[in-house]
Amino acid sequence: MQRILKTSEDGSSTVYSEQTGETYHSIHGAYTESMHVFINNGLSLVKSNKINVLEIGFGTGLNAWLSYIYAINKGLEISYDAYELYPLPFSLVNLLTYKDIYPEKQEKFELIHSVPWETTAKIDHNFYLSKKCSDITVCTFNGIYDMVYFDAFSPDSQPEMWTGKVFEKIFQDMNHEGILTTYCVKGIVKRALKEVGFKIEVLPGPPGKRHMLRAWKM
Repeated sequence: MQRILKTSEDGSSTVYSEQTGETYHSIHGAYTESMHVFINNGLSLVKSNKINVLEIGFGTGLNAWLSYIYAINKGLEISYDAYELYPLPFSLVNLLTYKDIYPEKQEKFELIHSVPWETTAKIDHNFYLSKKCSDITVCTFNGIYDMVYFDAFSPDSQPEMWTGKVFEKIFQDMNHEGILTTYCVKGIVKRALKEVGFKIEVLPGPPGKRHMLRAWKM
């Protein structure tokens, strides 16, 4: 799989996948998109000091790293399960510029990526990371989640990831009032989420995108 480093409009890195014809994050701002979709409109709304997070699409590790920084700043404890079928090679990871945003946290960014797949590691006293190189359409999740980052490639590229079957499995493994956020607002996604029981909200999107979705397990 050919993947190429790109610089987004806010100066942070993203990666272009020739297989899907898409970038891992918004070309209008990778860091800005992750903060808007997953941290500010998702994680920040979880009403608990101990939070279980599920990420669909570990990708560049940006969402995991920003969640770690959020946990440190807010005094939270996070257990973070990330699923990724096609991990990035270290040769590409080493070129990512995210650590320049918080240079004092560079060591933790590197540690997040050095955690072996199929293991769980303690990143800090309040952040535990489990990385799974697995296909979520057939795998079984290991936790009950308060927050889900749904960050797969688009339904046009990976339609099998955005089905009612996948969302039903996630729904069953979420706590009451658990939150799922995603950048995608396509009608097929909204319908699939509603059909399995989610209450959805259409919110203003990050730069370059009109809307995003937030779904609640009520």
